[in-house]
Amino acid sequence: AHYFSEIFVGVTTITTFTLHILLPTTLDYHELSKHSYQSLPSDETPLCTIIIKTTTSTNAEELTSFQSIMLNYLNALNLIGYVVNVFFTFFSTLIFDIKGPGELSDKYQTIITPTGFIFSIWGVIFIFQGIFTVVQMLKDFRAVDLVRSHSSGVSYWYFITCIAQSAWTILFGKEMILQSTIAMLIILYSLVQIVQNQSSQ
Repeated sequence: AHYFSEIFVGVTTITTFTLHILLPTTLDYHELSKHSYQSLPSDETPLCTIIIKTTTSTNAEELTSFQSIMLNYLNALNLIGYVVNVFFTFFSTLIFDIKGPGELSDKYQTIITPTGFIFSIWGVIFIFQGIFTVVQMLKDFRAVDLVRSHSSGVSYWYFITCIAQSAWTILFGKEMILQSTIAMLIILYSLVQIVQNQSSQ
């Protein structure tokens, strides 16, 4: 339990630190508001006119531009999903005392079961997933349709994939074959949705 708590605290700290660095600061918002109010009329202008002036196209464009560079819930979900997936994939055998995929693949042999060393490809897969997770939080990419669009982008499907992958790791490690198969089908469905959305662009 002590080992589990240390790992959990470490993962939480890394996630919080990353969000702290990448999220726009409150100062940025105040600077934008200050800039907007500088363009308002003098004190002699009637209050109703001031309210109307604050909604000019110029200020609206500034606000829209500011909102477009803010992280939204999808960016955060992608990061959380990746961290959770890495956590369960690489530490579940130590924390929950379950068998690893390589050991269980030897036990449940099929005609397409790969040899043990083939599972090292997961290292490459997680590296590229990590690159996506970081890049989609950067200012120039966090608001692109490829990330946020529900019809032509990744949307929330990557998060679902990560959660289903984490569930599969635990279920398969406990040799709950039926439940782990359902988790695999959810993974497959989510990945197909990502591909279909991108193909519709």
